[in-house]
Amino acid sequence: MDTDYPRRLVLLRHAKSAWPEDVADHDRPLAGRGRRDAPLAGRWLARQGYVPGAVICSTARRARETWDLASRTLGAEPAVRYEPRVYEATVLALLMLGREIPAELSVVAIVGHNPGLAELAVGLAAPPPQPPASFPTAAIAVLGLPGAWSDAGPGEAKLLAFATPADMRALSGLPSGADLGSDFLVFAGGDDERAGGRAVGGDLVVVGRSARVA
Repeated sequence: MDTDYPRRLVLLRHAKSAWPEDVADHDRPLAGRGRRDAPLAGRWLARQGYVPGAVICSTARRARETWDLASRTLGAEPAVRYEPRVYEATVLALLMLGREIPAELSVVAIVGHNPGLAELAVGLAAPPPQPPASFPTAAIAVLGLPGAWSDAGPGEAKLLAFATPADMRALSGLPSGADLGSDFLVFAGGDDERAGGRAVGGDLVVVGRSARVA
């Protein structure tokens, strides 16, 4: 482990969700593609050495189902806290959750939604040479933090890894079956799930809540 960045924050966006009629946003389940992609996330975390010691998961059904499927291929059983504050969380709220992580934990995952996760990844990380342009469903960003969880702040982390389901399939030698073209969230733009446009810079940006989270 890089001694300059002793802590790892794993940001996992929920897998692709369905849009059934007459179902509240919080209760939307995973779509078929999401159920295929979610196990890839757990397998990728295990193979890359980013197995979390604890997980903070949104209470939304699509996030809970994502972690349930991902955990089956993880090879470990980290403690999971289902946290209502992750659902519809702003980037500032997610930062506050990160600062509450117990000091004894070195690797922690947050399973949640966009735009919050994408904005947290951009806001915490020092600008990488080639920052990822999008944060699709079931994608993972791993940030290395230089100090204590309670001291986490903008521009201090290092982006250690970023992977989409397509990347995970390639590493696993699996055929690519995901159409990611309509599911990208561009960090400085919006996504197809009505998250709305966002201006993202080097500092954390406080954003208002949208009618739906992605």
